[in-house]
Amino acid sequence: MAEDVELLRQKAMLLVRRERELHSLRSRHDAALALLRVTQGLARERLAPGASPAAIYGRCAQALVDELNYQCVTMLERRGGRWGVAAAVGGAPDARALAGDDVARAVAARPEGVFNDGGDEGAAPLAAALGLRRFLWYTSGADGEAPMLLAAGYDAERAPFFFAFDADDLTFFKMVGQHLDAVLGNLRLVEALAAERAALLDLSRSLDRRVRERTEELTRALRALEEKDAHITSDLERAREFQRAMLAPLPPPGELRFGAVYRPASGVGGDVYDVARVRDGVHRVFLADVTGHGIQAALRTAVLKCEYDLATAAARSPEEALARLNRALVARHPDLDLLSTACCVDLEERDGGVTARVACAAHPPPLLARGAGAEEVEASGAFLGARAEIRLRATSVPLLPGDRLLIFSDGLCEVPGFELGPAARAVGAEGRALDDALAALVARAEAAGGAAGPGDDMTIIGVERGTRERPARARA
Repeated sequence: MAEDVELLRQKAMLLVRRERELHSLRSRHDAALALLRVTQGLARERLAPGASPAAIYGRCAQALVDELNYQCVTMLERRGGRWGVAAAVGGAPDARALAGDDVARAVAARPEGVFNDGGDEGAAPLAAALGLRRFLWYTSGADGEAPMLLAAGYDAERAPFFFAFDADDLTFFKMVGQHLDAVLGNLRLVEALAAERAALLDLSRSLDRRVRERTEELTRALRALEEKDAHITSDLERAREFQRAMLAPLPPPGELRFGAVYRPASGVGGDVYDVARVRDGVHRVFLADVTGHGIQAALRTAVLKCEYDLATAAARSPEEALARLNRALVARHPDLDLLSTACCVDLEERDGGVTARVACAAHPPPLLARGAGAEEVEASGAFLGARAEIRLRATSVPLLPGDRLLIFSDGLCEVPGFELGPAARAVGAEGRALDDALAALVARAEAAGGAAGPGDDMTIIGVERGTRERPARARA
């Protein structure tokens, strides 16, 4: 009989334990569902109109009280290194104690945990400040700083009616805190984006205004530049016409035929030439290249051509013509920087022959094309316009029937990848007339220069002694 009673007692105790376990599981299940509803509500907070941290704190605290039957829910914010109450539902935490050093040290030592009926001296200052006997807490933040603390539980009067908190409860509670972190982070991000959007809108409006103003300024400036450009273009065209007019027509063909190609690097240039009969049986060819390019060089050529016309009239030889020209440039125009190179050639027809006397002042030597060959005619001398007296050494060469003498500026012989001598021999082998041959040489030099165009003025003058087999051809 006693054994039966003991067996019944053990079975009853087992049923009671199982009932308590079942009740605990149901409670935890209900708590998990409640926490899920709270976190879902937090997820909707970022969509609520007029959301602010204070409003979110209050609604979260109230939801924890309503859904999980917590007696007290408190939310703290860290302000200036001390904790302050951001929201409190169902309790009256001690704000002065929360702001004290004891609470700060306790939270720093344990950012999260459970407190059940004392026995935890480390969390005791926090429990006393919150006025709770049994509670959970969780802190969040970045880089060791904890800007928000969430605590929930019961005071000494209500605590005995609820189960003690354990690690599972803390896990669920941390989920609420982490969702709250996410909501607040989203709110801060939205606020930052809104502020950035407003700043960008202000900047966009400011930039639009500045762009309009700048566009108007540039439009006015462009109109002014277009007007100036039109004037400059007109002036350049007149200067080009004037410079072309300085180049006298070539003498008509006879025993000697003359041809010339003139290609300034821009509308006007620094090359100038002259071919004229200076006395019976003598033609004089002159080619000069002043320093510089464009308008300044063109103005210098005008002065130089005028001085050459005066100097050549009384000169009996090409070297004398260059010497007279040099003295005139130095004496009458010392401040105009008229430094230039020049080549002067006298072609004298006498006793059925033709002799070319060549004088050069720092100028590329002429090229004598004879048959399938071509060689330079050396003649030395210093720059014109540098000093009053210069030394010139002239050279005389005979022109045989069919010979061609090519006089050119350095723009034609300084093109990368182009050599005038081989080109002249190749063109001569093609049997071209003088004008066509000169044009072909310049075209090949320009092609070697590429798309960038000529870097310097190109001028070439050709003199050909005629033959009976090839009739004379006038310059086009």
